[in-house]
Amino acid sequence: MPENLSVLSQASTIIGYLLVLFLPGLLAGFAAGLRGWVLAGVSPLLTCAIAGLTGPWLALLGGSFGLLSFTLATLLTAAICAGLRLATDTLLTRRGYRRPPWPTPWTRGGHLALLGCVLLAAGIGLATVLRGIGKLNAIPQGFDAVMHGNGIRYIADTGDGGLFGLAKINWYDDGSFYPNAYHLIGALVYELTGQSVPAAINANTVLIPGLLGLSLVVLVRQFRGRLALACITPLIAVAATSATYESMYRGPLLPFVFGLALTPIAAVLLQRFLQRPGLDTGFCFALGAAGLLAVHSSTLFGAMLFCLPMLVQRWLTRSSETTRPRRFGWELLLILAVAIAGGLLAAPHLFGALALAGGDYPYAGWDAVYSAGEAIWRLVSFQHVWDYPQWALFGLLVLGVLSCWKLRELAWLVGSAVLGAVFFVYVAADDAEWVKNLSRPWWNDRFRLIALAMLALCPLAAHGLAELQRWLTALVRRLRKRRVPAVPALVGTGLVATLVLSTGWLYLAPHANSISEAYQRQPGEEMAVSPEEVEAFRVLRTLVGPDEWVLNERPDGSAWMYALVGIRPIAGHYDGSMPPKDQQVLSQRFRDYRSDPEVRRIIAKRNIHYVMLSTGTIPDTFVRSPGYVSLYRLPFLDEVYRNSTSVIYRIDPAGAREGNDR
Repeated sequence: MPENLSVLSQASTIIGYLLVLFLPGLLAGFAAGLRGWVLAGVSPLLTCAIAGLTGPWLALLGGSFGLLSFTLATLLTAAICAGLRLATDTLLTRRGYRRPPWPTPWTRGGHLALLGCVLLAAGIGLATVLRGIGKLNAIPQGFDAVMHGNGIRYIADTGDGGLFGLAKINWYDDGSFYPNAYHLIGALVYELTGQSVPAAINANTVLIPGLLGLSLVVLVRQFRGRLALACITPLIAVAATSATYESMYRGPLLPFVFGLALTPIAAVLLQRFLQRPGLDTGFCFALGAAGLLAVHSSTLFGAMLFCLPMLVQRWLTRSSETTRPRRFGWELLLILAVAIAGGLLAAPHLFGALALAGGDYPYAGWDAVYSAGEAIWRLVSFQHVWDYPQWALFGLLVLGVLSCWKLRELAWLVGSAVLGAVFFVYVAADDAEWVKNLSRPWWNDRFRLIALAMLALCPLAAHGLAELQRWLTALVRRLRKRRVPAVPALVGTGLVATLVLSTGWLYLAPHANSISEAYQRQPGEEMAVSPEEVEAFRVLRTLVGPDEWVLNERPDGSAWMYALVGIRPIAGHYDGSMPPKDQQVLSQRFRDYRSDPEVRRIIAKRNIHYVMLSTGTIPDTFVRSPGYVSLYRLPFLDEVYRNSTSVIYRIDPAGAREGNDR
């Protein structure tokens, strides 16, 4: 939007998003018996599950999604969690089952140090993204963002939380399936804060680096990792270019990168369930899986890929409780049971995904762009778009891999890193059809697959710095020849400070500059949606009635008019795949309004009285559709507004009749 939000308005919007994202999950997680860091990290995913399941089920039952229904769904979920926890505890107590031991205790000072590192990482991530986008209500200029913006506005305006609803702005009654937990939460924030749709979108985006850091901290905590590893991991996650920032620059792939930040929680919930199988832990695991699916379909596939090495390590490791084959078979049955329960919870999503897979929607994979060697180098240098290798992270990764055997319960991260790396390298360097088919859940997209590999590479690099802290601590103690309790903390603090400062606050400036290319006007470039175009939207809002549509061109940025001012456009997305027939006819033949009865029929059917065209464009080369060429010459159009980028015409049926008479 053209105007700048005050610092107070930006802060209140971000805080509002935090409350909506965390509070419902905190209530449900607490009722299920989660506590501490695990409760904090699992909460956003549980919130996604509550929203992502409530919206589609309400739509099927004829209900409306909003703050009241979401609140009731949260209370119902918390009640179910509390009931299942009580039932499970009662059953296991009667059978003499003892709870598994908690993770290794940390001191109060250790928890405070970890909290400081998480807040530092989240603060740097927030500052990086906010500096890159310029202002919280900046409009993302990329291809995918307009669908997310229009989807959030659609849900807020209509209460339709169905899985085919948010695409109706572009495909009308034949909306395409799209998971919508991201949009449902965004719609709640949009309504509660009263800010613009872009502000609601960006309030989520600025939190994503910190959310990824928190998720990885909880992963380390749950698998009994060292405190030093837990403290360093969120900083590495925020520093890694390919983990989050590349997906913000290109696309932007907002639901995907949001789901990616929550993916490590899947391993946490799975491990807790296998440690103590029960109705409560199983329900939380099923909710987590449904939440990932509800955010983005590929997120659940990514979680499976991420967790598979964890299961392999668990099943190959000797256990004092049971033999390895027996553990494998029993736990596989347990996982299958939860998968069935989760499938029932997310039945609308599964049927929607099957409908999309069996439909006619075209699939076009991305071409390979690197050699295998170049792809590997870009992977381990933690970036693959911009040419500034992150040497510090590369060096730490080498140390982490060389000492990976000390990760103990987290050693499976090496397997996850290898799986993610193999997928990325093949997609980035090989155009074989089998590669495209195997990577189809991620749309054969190297941006998504390198981000998935980062989930394991970041903790491995953090492990390298944590081991360096261990070695330096031992060296200092050997030199001082006596034990000083504060040495580990002092060495760790020094290493963290060195990492942060030597990388320029975790590469803040280059990351922000790169993100800005997708949000702000660049020298010599036209914005897809400029402030001048937004001003034209506002003028249009004063002219268009509540039930009217506006005729617009697909690639010129005008599709944002619905998200920003609530006007229904004929083309509601840049995506021209399988456009509705009305769109096709108008884009090819609108100029023939005087003589073409089909054009006049569609104009009347859609209640169109105004046309808006703009100079902004998404494609590198933009050729105006034949139906919209040289409209200023047509007698049935009256120009009512023009600025440097946009023009608005009013359709004059009398002018059309005069033209027919001539």
